[in-house]
Amino acid sequence: MRLTTRQATLEEIHSLYLCIPEFGSLHSLSDLQQRIGNNPSHGLIAEIDGQAAGFKLGYQTTPGEFYSWLGAVLPAFRRKGVAQAMLAEQEHWARSQGYQQLWVKTRNQFRAMLIMLISHEYQIFTLEKKGEVDEYRLLLKKNL
Repeated sequence: MRLTTRQATLEEIHSLYLCIPEFGSLHSLSDLQQRIGNNPSHGLIAEIDGQAAGFKLGYQTTPGEFYSWLGAVLPAFRRKGVAQAMLAEQEHWARSQGYQQLWVKTRNQFRAMLIMLISHEYQIFTLEKKGEVDEYRLLLKKNL
């Protein structure tokens, strides 16, 4: 098994986004383009043996701060280190671009993501109560 990461276009990311059952295809390609706007951004795709396995997409929110907005691993490739590889690559890229902080939002129901973030020195700094407890949003930050 050969795991690699590479930069990706919004079109590539959106096509993978549509394959993630938890997301429910809520965002169109134009939604992604609008959200990022003119902000500096970074799209990443992970591949296993040349096959797309996951993606990460983020953008600058303020000078020195980068928001990791969307990310997921396709169900067939979960528990193979894909998310950790993308996290490490995104952190490396953000550091090389001069960002001092990286932040991400996840939901209580995505426990594997939450555990991975905490184990990589992200700290919870805000809780947004929306819907049931499983749907609460947790905002985490890491100083780079």
